[in-house]
Order: sequence, then structure tokens, then C-alpha cells
Amino acid sequence: MKNAIIIFFSILLFAACKKDFEGIEIKGRITEVGSGKPVARAKIIIEGIGHSDGFLSPGSGNGFIVDSVFTDNDGNYIFSRNDNPASGYYLIITKDKYQRAEPSRGFNNDVKQTFDYQLQPYAWVKIHLKNVNPVNEWDRIKVLGFYDPGINCIYTGSNINVYRVEKIYGNKSNLISWYSTKNNITKRDTSLLKPPAQDTIPLDIFY
Repeated sequence: MKNAIIIFFSILLFAACKKDFEGIEIKGRITEVGSGKPVARAKIIIEGIGHSDGFLSPGSGNGFIVDSVFTDNDGNYIFSRNDNPASGYYLIITKDKYQRAEPSRGFNNDVKQTFDYQLQPYAWVKIHLKNVNPVNEWDRIKVLGFYDPGINCIYTGSNINVYRVEKIYGNKSNLISWYSTKNNITKRDTSLLKPPAQDTIPLDIFY
């Protein structure tokens, strides 16, 4: 009788300690910032962090690629394995004409997890720069506010008449600023642009 009781409580203890799920499962939906439209064929890279590397440091370069999956036409994705190749995971999301994303959210083993994310689309601005009231060869124009802050958009001279296309954000407000200098006097002007995703809009800067 005593042995039967011990076996009975051992079974209960085993059942209580048994995991409902073993492995790793991450699923969710990727949509577009501003419109909420599903992003089809976005690539979801699953990076793992080993026990010796510490848990979850996106972009640190310490991770290793575990696998990758793609979203379907409705923006849905799922990654599932029945083992634990790493101690933790994070995601990298990429898609042509969208900003690469490395969400700070971390994921654990032995838990089914849902993670939705909105991906930022790009757009472009076609700028026409023209010095319509030239003073001398020291006339200067400088334009700021592009996606890449390192872009050099500075021109000096009296006969400036150029076009250039620069990347900005789609479905989002972009503040473009320009500084025109003539006779050592600098004037600042701005324009707030909100282009649709993957579109190109014009901007005339006549100074």
C-alpha cells in the first residue's frame, strides 16, 4: 500500500513537471507602417544566442543564424522546431524597399510565442535644385532630412541647376530642410513631405 502511494504521487509530480511544449515556436504577422497592409515575402531571420554569449543582444554580432522563413501573402509567418538550438533568439526582418528591422524583443525556448511587427517602407524624393537669383560664385545651398543623414547635398556656384533622387520614409512625415547662402546671409526653408510607400515625389528648391 505504501509503495502504491509513492508511485501515485510520483506520477502526479512527473505530470506537473512535464512541459506542455518543447522546442521553439514564433509566429506572427508583418504589416506596413502607415497603411497596415500585409507585407508578403518578407524574410524573417531567426538568430540564436548561445549560453556563453549572454541572452539577447540584437545587432551585437554574437548571434548565429538558426533558420529563416518568409511571410505569406497575408503577411503571416511561423517558425517552429522541436529542439532548442540556442538559449534564446531574436529576429531580423528584411524586405526589398523596406527598412531592415532588428526588434529588441527576445524569445525563449519551450514557449509558443506570437510577435507582430510593422515594417517601415521607403519612398523617394526627386529634388530640383536651381539658383534662380544668382549673386556670385559663392552662392551655396545645403539640403538635409534624407533617410541617410550622411548624404552630402551641398552645391556652390551661381549656375546650379541639378536634379537628384534621395531615399526618405514612405507613409510617414519627412522634414526636408535647406539652407541657402548669398552675400554671407543664410536663409532656412523647410518642406514636410509624406509620400506613399515606394513612391517618388517631386520637390522644387528654387533659391
